Amino acid sequence: MKKVLLLSELFVPPYDEGMKVTALNLLKGIKHHVDCIGLGPCEDENGLIQPTAISKILYSKRLRKEINRQKPDFIFYIPEASATLHSFIRYRVLRFISKGAGTAMVALQNREYSSLTQRIITFINPHTLFVPSTLMSDIFKKIGIDTHLLSAGVDIEKFTPVSPETKYALREKYQVPQDKYIILHVGHIRASRNVKMFLSLIDQPEMQVLLVGSTSTPQEDELKRELRQAGILIIDKFVPENQELYQLADCYVFNVRERSGAMEFPISVLEAIACNLPVLTTPFGSLPENFPASDDFRYFTTSEELKNELQNMRNCISKTRERVEKFSWKNVANQLLGKCRVL
Repeated sequence: MKKVLLLSELFVPPYDEGMKVTALNLLKGIKHHVDCIGLGPCEDENGLIQPTAISKILYSKRLRKEINRQKPDFIFYIPEASATLHSFIRYRVLRFISKGAGTAMVALQNREYSSLTQRIITFINPHTLFVPSTLMSDIFKKIGIDTHLLSAGVDIEKFTPVSPETKYALREKYQVPQDKYIILHVGHIRASRNVKMFLSLIDQPEMQVLLVGSTSTPQEDELKRELRQAGILIIDKFVPENQELYQLADCYVFNVRERSGAMEFPISVLEAIACNLPVLTTPFGSLPENFPASDDFRYFTTSEELKNELQNMRNCISKTRERVEKFSWKNVANQLLGKCRVL
């Protein structure tokens, strides 16, 4: 069996943010197919990750020694900063110290580049680069860099639909109103997530917005106070059983507009459809190319459209769970390994 290493600065608990979730679950998915170990700042309780010092330039004697000891056939790198210039420089260093192993970099979030940065990236030549959207792929093609598309994934055994009785019990547990239509959003409580758009829904007395904030990213306290004072419920502590927050909701809304506001393929949307929630979303990143509009999966751009679509969606019978099978982490890992000819 071939040996694979997955290197990332993202291996730091808690795993309540999309890029961290991707790194950890992609590691688990790869282990379904080949012998794989993670290298990162912190070990995990299941022994999947080997604690390894990672410097700012991704070079250390300990890291080089660990690569020599493991003798991998292939090394994947998922940088914390995604596709920044420094990430490409670190990846170039990794290729230098990889001792003949194949290498690939997975970039999860879109970035903007000056003409000088574009020339430097072209000179570095990342060789094997995976991105989650055709938008990112086109950006790199314009500067002569070939890419492979890789979808995001979801734990389809953890995120599942529940019965009305379980939904009722979960609302009791998290002190969420039983008689309201619960609109959920999961992610950073920051202006770049466009969360202020939810203020346009506070005049809908039959609805209740619930925001779940990642603890891995600094939250904007003033923004959080404004949202709470307007009547929006906020959970800003780490919830290990985070699938329950989807399971108690009636609808998931993803309203991010800024490219820097989220991963190109938002994992929270996948977690929502795995729980069979209807979804309302902006046409963000790779969502339109993976999910055509339907009765239970709709797109909007303005707050007025959001209001109208919510009213239309309230009576729909959601079947979003039917779309999720191909996005299991096992299948995503299979895509990754197959394109790198590791299987």
